[in-house]
Amino acid sequence: MPSPKKLGTHLEWHGNHIRVVNRVPPSMVAKVGKTKLKEVLSTVDPLEAGREKVDRIASGEAEKT
Repeated sequence: MPSPKKLGTHLEWHGNHIRVVNRVPPSMVAKVGKTKLKEVLSTVDPLEAGREKVDRIASGEAEKT
């Protein structure tokens, strides 16, 4: 089995999929109910995931406020 390719920051492998992980600030944990927000991306290509994560992190930042 080939080893999975390395991913950039805020990205992690979840089985055969890539997901973006965004930390929730401590002051918002009680409101959100989680310490991290995770969302599966629609690609398994690390380069494409790097592009997609920018939009997902930006939308996550908007939801926190």
